[in-house]
Amino acid sequence: MTFDERYGLAIAELKRTTIVEGNYAPPLHRFLRSQGVRVRPPHYCSIGFNIFSTGIPFAILWGAIMWFVLWQSQRLTPGMAVGAALVAGAIFGCFMSLYYRWSFNQNDLTKWDKLEATAGDEESGKNGYDENEK
Repeated sequence: MTFDERYGLAIAELKRTTIVEGNYAPPLHRFLRSQGVRVRPPHYCSIGFNIFSTGIPFAILWGAIMWFVLWQSQRLTPGMAVGAALVAGAIFGCFMSLYYRWSFNQNDLTKWDKLEATAGDEESGKNGYDENEK
């Protein structure tokens, strides 16, 4: 099964849950996919990947805002500002990664490597139960 087929199955599975689209297709992931990068939805990514893919953009954005709004006027050194932004990004990334893992388990999503087996069940009309059972 190709990556794009598996990606389509993952998105279809996510759409059947109560997870909002902004959570399973965040802006960074949409941008990367538009540039041809093959990135899984965050619920199907590793914890480490999610820490970096959410923490680094947060650190850059939050650090820049804090620098211009507060830290520059407080004469905080650039090294301290970068350090604080990286710590904040790491904390944010950890919490987002934990959220994605919790949401994955809460919604009983299929593991990435097992999506192919789930696809066969859906194509044959089986939705996890036998229609002949009462």
